[in-house]
Amino acid sequence: MRETPLEYTDIVFNAKPDAVPYNYRISYKVTQLCLIMRICGRGDVCSLIKLHMISFALISQENMRKLVDFADGIGSAPIVRFDPSVNRALTYAIGYGLIKRQLKEQKKMLEFTLGCRKESREKLSREKDDLEVRLQMLRRLAHTLRSDLFTTTDTEASEAIMLKRIEISNRIEQLSKLQNTIVAFTEQLKELSKEWNIYLDQKNKLPKKDISESDVEKIVLLKKQFIDNLKRYHYSSLSSFDGIDISINSSLLPTIDGFDMKFDSSASDGIRVIWAFTMALLQVSIEKGGNHPGIIIFDEPAQQSIVPEDMKSFIETVVEIKKPFQIITAITLNSQELINIINSLDASSHHTIQIEGKAFKAL
Repeated sequence: MRETPLEYTDIVFNAKPDAVPYNYRISYKVTQLCLIMRICGRGDVCSLIKLHMISFALISQENMRKLVDFADGIGSAPIVRFDPSVNRALTYAIGYGLIKRQLKEQKKMLEFTLGCRKESREKLSREKDDLEVRLQMLRRLAHTLRSDLFTTTDTEASEAIMLKRIEISNRIEQLSKLQNTIVAFTEQLKELSKEWNIYLDQKNKLPKKDISESDVEKIVLLKKQFIDNLKRYHYSSLSSFDGIDISINSSLLPTIDGFDMKFDSSASDGIRVIWAFTMALLQVSIEKGGNHPGIIIFDEPAQQSIVPEDMKSFIETVVEIKKPFQIITAITLNSQELINIINSLDASSHHTIQIEGKAFKAL
């Protein structure tokens, strides 16, 4: 069989594209970055550092676990590799209008990078200084040890021993300062502990309820005085006063079976409730040394066709209050009964100012 020689011109090399890993393909990376910004960004906005961090975490399960632990506060900050493919994909995404660039975020990334490098450089510098100090000490110690080998007499002081003594003395001084600091902090802690115990005692002395025991006594007395005044003024909208109470946990206003008294009172009895409660507040304050301002003003208390006899009982209650407390009552004397009530009062128990005609006139 005849062999045909192979000519070089028959050999042809054609360039074929190599397969690019999926995670380095531009279309994949651009899609990934858009999804990161949409899902993980605030308002579809992400910093360049955040894009690199999450993109790096998506490379492997181990990277993702480290990032999740860091986000949950149970792990250290993961080492992030700034991938050039991310920057290249961002360039394409910006060019196609899929992403808008914010120079402020780039500035933050550069500042973050510079800050990290500065911290690393300062840390390395401190470690270098510490190593140089230790190296000098070791060199001095080695020098003194070599010198001690040639010491001619046992009585001569060893320089190595002297240096060791100095080193120990310095260490003792440092520990003494540390001990003094600990003692000072211990004393501060004792003082804080005393203050804490004082506050605990004050807290324990506070009332278990919203009001103190003395306030409870005042409210009980207020209820009693209020009911006594109602009886004195002939309050008749109730057949029994057993349902009357003072709401301790809310407004401290009188209630009947948990409801406001004005809903179950007639118009005239509504006036009597105002008399009774207003006077009871002052009466309890006088007896218990409360914080009442010591002055009350009643404007036309004889409203809603009040019976003259009840009006007389009210006025008698008013004049029973002595100095330094003052009650001002403005009454229109439009009936002979009211005039007789005022005239029957002891002149020394009150001061009357009578205004003839109208108190105010048109100019």
